[in-house]
Amino acid sequence: MNKNLFLVVLMTTTLAASPQEKNYSAQTFIQKALDASFTLRQSHLKVQQRQAELAHKNVWENPDLSVQFDDRLGDSMKLTGIEVAQKLPTYGASKNRHGQNQAFLNRAEFNNIQMRLDTQYRAAILYYELYYATTASSVVTKQYMEIEKLLNIAQAREDAGEISGVIQARIKIAKAELFSTKMRLQQEADKLHNNAQYLLQTQEKIVPTKLLKLPRELKQLNINASAQIQALHEEVKAGSYTLLLEQSKRYPLPELFAYKEREEGVQNDVEEIYGVGLRFSLPLWNQNRASIERVRLHRQQARLSLKEAQSQLSYTWQQQREHFKQLIRQIQQHTEMILLPAKKFYETQMLLFRSGESSLLEVLDAQALYADAQLRQNTLQKTRDIYQLIMMQTASIALVKETK
Repeated sequence: MNKNLFLVVLMTTTLAASPQEKNYSAQTFIQKALDASFTLRQSHLKVQQRQAELAHKNVWENPDLSVQFDDRLGDSMKLTGIEVAQKLPTYGASKNRHGQNQAFLNRAEFNNIQMRLDTQYRAAILYYELYYATTASSVVTKQYMEIEKLLNIAQAREDAGEISGVIQARIKIAKAELFSTKMRLQQEADKLHNNAQYLLQTQEKIVPTKLLKLPRELKQLNINASAQIQALHEEVKAGSYTLLLEQSKRYPLPELFAYKEREEGVQNDVEEIYGVGLRFSLPLWNQNRASIERVRLHRQQARLSLKEAQSQLSYTWQQQREHFKQLIRQIQQHTEMILLPAKKFYETQMLLFRSGESSLLEVLDAQALYADAQLRQNTLQKTRDIYQLIMMQTASIALVKETK
């Protein structure tokens, strides 16, 4: 009784400790990856920082306050003067500063959009790899079960003296080879599953169930729809505003001041003097040339980066389209020339075997041929779908809608 109770407790503990299975469609998987992404959260914080800078930063500096104490009013130190000075921004500084901060904010927002897009496709590609790895394991598992059936038949016929032990030995070798393939595919699937768990920050056993509905063909590329290109546009725009701000420092900077002074009058009374004035800092020795040249070169570099990115995007798109067309033709050829004939050949061999016109080894070869064709077809379909996802990423097509 105590032994049975121990077994019940052990089984209950094991079931409670094992992770629960959960079915994930590609859509759900991608959305949860977005919600769990630490990188995406950091990118969103950068946007919020730029929003704060745009809302609070201005071109006005804090005023300066000066007070003066001396003994002009007697033998003791007394307050004799006070001055308040305010530096005035140069012409257009407010507009240029606002434009610069707005460009920085736009760049951060486009970078955030690109980061969100990259996260979607990283999750989608991982999901597709896991899905097709699971499919491959299913194909091999089914083949393994078929070989076990053949092995049982061979054992029964050998016991009846109908066939020699050589045939059973050959089937056992095929079984061992298939078991090795099965374990290799399972290890690959487990590795992908662990990566998926980390991406989603979950301990659940992820079961991929439904792929995305991908478009049949992508004909055109709108380069300006790319968030990466838009971010580079904003980088160039920010550089232009920064250059205007640096150039404005070459001119005299005005400073408005107001003062009050106290002096001893003719009849030993205290006279108070009020006044206002305007002073300038003259850029005689430092005309900010080094900073201006540095900003100008930075803007030029940003323009070159933009042109390079546009050219690279267009070239990559063309190469991807051509390679995708080749994959479609390759899958069609494999389906028509290998997969379907292998399936028909296997089904024919099974019919012949049941009627006694085919041997066990012929069925084994037909079975292996069909299974290999299925695995190859699975690999080609995975490559096609992942490549199409890469093309969609190049075209900046979002896989899931952004939730507010």
